[in-house]
Amino acid sequence: MVWFSLAGYSFLIFFLSSSSHPVPFFEVIQEYHSDWILHGVEYALFGFLCARALNVFFRYRWIPALVFFVFCAGVLYGAFDEWHQSFVPGRDPSLYDGLADAAGVLAGAWFWLRRNRKRVEARCRR
Repeated sequence: MVWFSLAGYSFLIFFLSSSSHPVPFFEVIQEYHSDWILHGVEYALFGFLCARALNVFFRYRWIPALVFFVFCAGVLYGAFDEWHQSFVPGRDPSLYDGLADAAGVLAGAWFWLRRNRKRVEARCRR
């Protein structure tokens, strides 16, 4: 089930990136040049869902490796998303958006770790 939520959310990101005409709410945010906040929040949720899904393999062990894989997956998906936007009329890729995506992924992974801290600490003591 955790993989379905990650796959569904990834599809939602792809779908929204495919639109030449963003949702009016997003246009208001972009007007103030703060779309990096949207990217950060968007990829923080991606990082959270990715950490939750990858934990199926890690089972609260090897936390640095988990964070590394979440970060790599998020950066790769963010880079793919920026590249994909280069083919959408009216959209263009941005290095700053990619950096905001990477920061968001780390924030999402950190939030997942904080939320599951007791389980992580118990597993690390074994």
